[in-house]
Amino acid sequence: MKVRHDFNYRNYILLIWILVLINLFVISRWLARISLSLAIIVFTVGFTVTILLTVLSQPRSRTTIPEWVLPTVKKAMTEFQPVAEEILNYLVTEKTNPLVETARSDLAKNTGWLCESGRRFGQQVLNGLNEIKKKLFWSPGVSLSGELFQLQKSVEERVVVVTDFLDSLDVFVARVSDELELAISRNLKETWSKLRSQHQIALRYLEELLYAQIEEWGAEEGDKPVPQMERIGGQYEVLIQPSVNRASEHLQARLFSVVQELSSKVVGRLQRETLAQVNSLEQLAAQVERLLTHPRAPREKLGGALELLYQMKQEISDVMMTLAWQDLILEERWRESKQRLTGEAEQLASSLTGDEHADIWGRLEQIIDGWAKTKLQREAPGVISLLTAAEKNYWDFEKGLLSKEHMATNILQWAAAAEYTASTLVAVSSEVLSYRRLIRDEVRDGKHDAVFEKARGAVLAEIPELEKDMRGLYPNGFYAFCLNPGVGYQPHSAADAAWMLYLRLLFEGKDPEEEPDTCLLIGLLLGLHVIRNRYVQVTDVGLISDVNDWDDLENMRLASLKIVELLNRDTGWNLTQGDGSLVSREGAR
Repeated sequence: MKVRHDFNYRNYILLIWILVLINLFVISRWLARISLSLAIIVFTVGFTVTILLTVLSQPRSRTTIPEWVLPTVKKAMTEFQPVAEEILNYLVTEKTNPLVETARSDLAKNTGWLCESGRRFGQQVLNGLNEIKKKLFWSPGVSLSGELFQLQKSVEERVVVVTDFLDSLDVFVARVSDELELAISRNLKETWSKLRSQHQIALRYLEELLYAQIEEWGAEEGDKPVPQMERIGGQYEVLIQPSVNRASEHLQARLFSVVQELSSKVVGRLQRETLAQVNSLEQLAAQVERLLTHPRAPREKLGGALELLYQMKQEISDVMMTLAWQDLILEERWRESKQRLTGEAEQLASSLTGDEHADIWGRLEQIIDGWAKTKLQREAPGVISLLTAAEKNYWDFEKGLLSKEHMATNILQWAAAAEYTASTLVAVSSEVLSYRRLIRDEVRDGKHDAVFEKARGAVLAEIPELEKDMRGLYPNGFYAFCLNPGVGYQPHSAADAAWMLYLRLLFEGKDPEEEPDTCLLIGLLLGLHVIRNRYVQVTDVGLISDVNDWDDLENMRLASLKIVELLNRDTGWNLTQGDGSLVSREGAR
């Protein structure tokens, strides 16, 4: 039989006390500064304490454990080792595999969207250069001056450069994907390394736990308890699961950062290429201008080439202003998010009880008169589910039934509802869209600032907290809208809807004082768009955005409901007929 003892340091304390007391007694008597009786009292007190410490320092026997326990526990832990490895591998794989696959998918989507736009851009430049070649390249046998020959050579070099750029996009994307794989491998290795140490700690704890359990049982040799693998496995899983969860959260954040970094790398490549094209066209234009100064220069051909160069340079400069590559990812990601939010809203709306449904619709009816019976039901039925789900979640959050993590989702639900309504009910004609080319320079020069200030003032009177979100939107935002060739008759976003309404105000030449609803709607749509962008994950690996400003939810709800209420009035926001021609406000009703 073996007896387990508690090891302590009280014996050392006892010796120190004895030495101190002897020294005090000897010194006190030697100095003769205290009486003998006082020295005896001190010695007696010290001796009593010494006796007490001696008693307390005696080793205390714990429950006697049979000799067979040690090999039994060791054997059980040896047998459990592969089981623990299997449990750990399952838990880690279950957590990390979805994160890794999502990271790969997100990067593939981001690079796919960017490269598709990059190819369109490169092909546009290549087509322009080929048109310039037709102007500058003559048939064989025509003598060329040295400068004209050099110009033709420069054009050919640019064609080669653009062609190489288009050919290299796939290679570059493959290289970026390889970088992601290396990052995944490195971070998984780091995750496993941390979990291995936690794994060993858990096993040591389980071994001690087995000893303690057998000690509690007080088993004799004739009644040997056999450790059960299933029970030990359950205990191990409880111990290791928190470590796996923490490691997975860290891995998730790291992969999110890596995908963002690699997406930004692709964005940087496209931005550099855009800038290089602008610079090269400026150089080609300068060469043509020098040639035009020669008395015998072929002015007609060179003039045509120069006009094309100027046009291309302007188009590419417009691309630099309007095609923010990062914004392209954001809008594509938002399009996916809206589809998911709409599906979730339909499921939630269909699961409501009759009383819940009536309660939510009653609250919405107080804000949006006849909201589910008139225009929305006819032309934008999808917004009914979105608004119902958004209002349900908002009040659940207010009652404390939803955690803070759901705030960002609720913010985006309100954004999706308003944007869905605007994209369905707002439209302009081709004539109004064409007006952008005529007024964009006037906008840049500040001619129409008063109209925007009216819209800004209207929204701040309705929701003063949106003031910070209305800064810096004009004139650059509207100017970019005027240059964007991708704008159609109906808006793709809340910002597009706002600028379409603003464009219509300028086109009709109406006094903004007479259009208070339009001005308010413009401001609300712009403010909503800014808040929306704060919570759309450009690179989404399942992370939920933190809500830094609690007012964002309240402001988004108020803006969304007011936008839907204004659009639901059926006052002629859609100013197109089926063929895109302009109709009057009365005709649109």
